[in-house]
Amino acid sequence: MGSRASALTTSPPRMWCVTRLWRRSSKRMRRTIRRADRRPARRQTDMTAPLRHRASEASSPHAVPLGPEGVTRGWLGAALGSDVSDLRLVRVGVDEGFTGTRLYRAEIGGGASVIVKLASEDAALRARFAAENAREVAFYHHYAEGLPVPRCYHAASDADAGASVVVLEDLGGARSVPFVTGLSRAEAEAAVRALARCHAAHWGAAGLADLPGAAVAEELGFAACWDGYAQALQELLPGAELSPEVLALGEAMARDAAAVLGPILDDGVLTLRHGDVQADNLMFDGPGAVLLDWQFMARGRGGCDLAYLLISSLEPEARRAHEAALIACYLNALDAQGIAYERAALWRDYRRGVAVKLLMSVVATVGMDNQGAAKQAWRRADLARLLAFAADHGAGEAT
Repeated sequence: MGSRASALTTSPPRMWCVTRLWRRSSKRMRRTIRRADRRPARRQTDMTAPLRHRASEASSPHAVPLGPEGVTRGWLGAALGSDVSDLRLVRVGVDEGFTGTRLYRAEIGGGASVIVKLASEDAALRARFAAENAREVAFYHHYAEGLPVPRCYHAASDADAGASVVVLEDLGGARSVPFVTGLSRAEAEAAVRALARCHAAHWGAAGLADLPGAAVAEELGFAACWDGYAQALQELLPGAELSPEVLALGEAMARDAAAVLGPILDDGVLTLRHGDVQADNLMFDGPGAVLLDWQFMARGRGGCDLAYLLISSLEPEARRAHEAALIACYLNALDAQGIAYERAALWRDYRRGVAVKLLMSVVATVGMDNQGAAKQAWRRADLARLLAFAADHGAGEAT
């Protein structure tokens, strides 16, 4: 959703963090995408024909537009399986997000509209996040059934170009909450219940073996990003400092990420992790929440995904006040779906979840699009919430 990332070229360590992964993007992308039919999608548009993903479209480079000029009436009609007689594209979500993806509302006549999500126009960001964008395509093919997510009408990727496209239900009637504001208790409870539904649906599932666990640290180049993190942090947020515990955790992950992350991402009973569940990736429709942006889908313990949500999306004072109640809400939501998660194990996984949050914060600070005052305010709030959680629960246990 953001534009260009000049941070990618400001220092050699950061450039290495980004470019070292390009050679593997196409290979990982092909490994992530598998052929499958889409389920018929319920929708609020006037289209009636069943919408099915065609494998030939996923494998054809011409089926995945690099930019909005490729989203024509003919292309969208083929993607939707329904004639599109009128088309107007309107850019939405400008200057939001950090991976450069672009969102367009496609108004197709008769008051109907869908959202078209494209990979970054910046070749560096497109290559950097090719595997992650392909993973979101895989999510809608293989994992989304029955989850609180937007209805998907079409999802495809092109490994050679690093391009991807997802056509989604337009949630124009739903509301979002600014990240810097943070969620209220009611909003957090809705998000926790939605996350629990996602976890319950894939609890202990065999298909999780296809998703990264602790290997996500290598995939995202954490060790190289950590080398450039101190410089990047001072350039982005002058005067910001990490606590000794968080510094020690970062050093431990840079040395041996598998040792730190393995216990919560590879061992025990695992589930589907969103991987970046925070306020910007949530929409609220009535009393419920919908989860967006599944590029960082992975596997892991449910508690670490819950920690990511509460660290990221609540102001520290609100998290402290409501933390116990929100964890109880999560356990109750799992129990209602027949999933037993021992409370002590959940708390242990929850506290260790700070490591996953640190990993993503470091990678985002060093290798993503952080340009502009709004994104800098986002990063400042994110870091403050991370440090507060580490102070409350300790970062040492994660190692």
